[in-house]
Amino acid sequence: MCAFKRGELPAKTDKDPTWRSAAVFTCEEVERLISDERIPEHAAGCVWMEKVANTAQGPQGPQGPIGPQGAQGPPGNGWYMSHSDLYCRTAVGANAANNWTLTAECDDARDLGLTGSCYGQGRADAYVADSHPFFTSTGQTAKWTCIWSFGGTPVDLPNATSQVCCILHR
Repeated sequence: MCAFKRGELPAKTDKDPTWRSAAVFTCEEVERLISDERIPEHAAGCVWMEKVANTAQGPQGPQGPIGPQGAQGPPGNGWYMSHSDLYCRTAVGANAANNWTLTAECDDARDLGLTGSCYGQGRADAYVADSHPFFTSTGQTAKWTCIWSFGGTPVDLPNATSQVCCILHR
């Protein structure tokens, strides 16, 4: 085995220090690097990453011209203008008549559904089997639906609650 002490070999330097800024891989070269059968599959990505990391970029080009002014926004500051614009609605009481399903809805189809939750079943054998939003941009009211299920015999859940929180459209 041949061993050299630190400093016995010359420093790693490029013969032509200007070549790196022009060193760009073509798609074909990249494809060859990551699909060469001589390189194990698990190492191909490492080889590629090392090649990319060792490729220097050229200097940043000049800034382009300023683009056109965008369209005027709606009056006011958008959707949320004050704390009073945020509100929550609930549906309470899951039972056999509503198939243990509760849906809380925003007041208006133009209001923005923000978040929701399901809680309050109050029994160890009852659990939320499904909890999901229904927030669309098709003119329908935003909703949050909760479905309860049971590990034992289903019973009424008078405190089960579906809640949706919304932002008032202005």
